[in-house]
Amino acid sequence: MTKSGKTPPDSELTKTNTSLDQPDNSDEAELEDNQLFEATLHFGPLPSPQILADYEKAVPGLATRIIEVFETQQKDVNEMSRRTFESRLRDAKFAAYFPFVFCILLIITAFYSIYSGFELVAVVAVAAISSQKLPAIISALKKHRE
Repeated sequence: MTKSGKTPPDSELTKTNTSLDQPDNSDEAELEDNQLFEATLHFGPLPSPQILADYEKAVPGLATRIIEVFETQQKDVNEMSRRTFESRLRDAKFAAYFPFVFCILLIITAFYSIYSGFELVAVVAVAAISSQKLPAIISALKKHRE
């Protein structure tokens, strides 16, 4: 039984009279105290084998179709999980290599600025590399290697 007092839809209830000495025509209130309920619970994405067999008896081929639909849905879930993983891996690689590429571009800019006579631009590029990008590159490369 659930917290709300309702039984799950897959459960099967059987009412059994535990008192053999009481007649069948006794009061309902007296029988209520002597009744025992037996419940069979099944948890899972598919109905229990017993219920599947009942479905098969009612509509031939239904159990097979239910299982095929479940298998198709499971394949779709697995494919979506794989694609999500690959996307996150690609994003992590980009996050690891982008600071490195940016740092290389700043170094090229610094050397070209020195060559062209713009020392101030070179100083700014070197300051940008040393202040933020170099620690980020080292951190990203360490994480990527793990």
